[in-house]
Amino acid sequence: QWKRQFLDYILCSIKAVSNGVSRVHLVSRHIEGSLISELCTRDGMGIMVSYDLYDGVRNANIRDVQALINLMRPLEKQGILVTRPPEQIEREIERFFVFERDGDVLACFQMIHYEDDRYSNGAFEMSCVAVSPALQREGIGNALLSYCLRKALTQGVNNVFVLTTRSSHWFMDRGFEERPPEALPPKKYATYDHRRNPKVYFKSVEDSKHIDQEEIMWVRAQPKANSFSIN
Repeated sequence: QWKRQFLDYILCSIKAVSNGVSRVHLVSRHIEGSLISELCTRDGMGIMVSYDLYDGVRNANIRDVQALINLMRPLEKQGILVTRPPEQIEREIERFFVFERDGDVLACFQMIHYEDDRYSNGAFEMSCVAVSPALQREGIGNALLSYCLRKALTQGVNNVFVLTTRSSHWFMDRGFEERPPEALPPKKYATYDHRRNPKVYFKSVEDSKHIDQEEIMWVRAQPKANSFSIN
């Protein structure tokens, strides 16, 4: 019986949202403080049905520049990310993507396309990944990677590569294979920092169904570390 009641709640919530209500919150009356937690914390503890995007990945825009800086600066100071001045971020804003939850930008990455005759339609670099400490261990890295791979496929590109100094196992667990720096597209190899000596990993994806199947395994391969990092 409770299953039918729960389904009724969900259907009523969908109907309300379809008729102009912005959000519907379903909160258990059996948990003390659940209403306060649901309304006064970012993640809450109930179920929310929302008309607009509550959380997910989207294209960055010029209004996100400061949020990107705030995400990247701590990692740049630790030497995990290559330093990017604000002017460069502004110039390249169309290459950035952000993970947003309830209006807050909490993670980001950058995609740059490189021509290379060795790879059909070239290859995309996934770089500048930064995740807020508040979201670490929540699988946001998986969400960013999935979005990146699917975005590449929509552009007719099957190859994605990363350069990393600290997260080799994370990418290997997700099907990336180590390659020598010479495997990089010529334009990228020309800027390769041999002193920093990041490892190069490539991944080839045929279609979105392939990604769907792999995502199940990614969830099981959550990293023991609190975060992962690439250039």
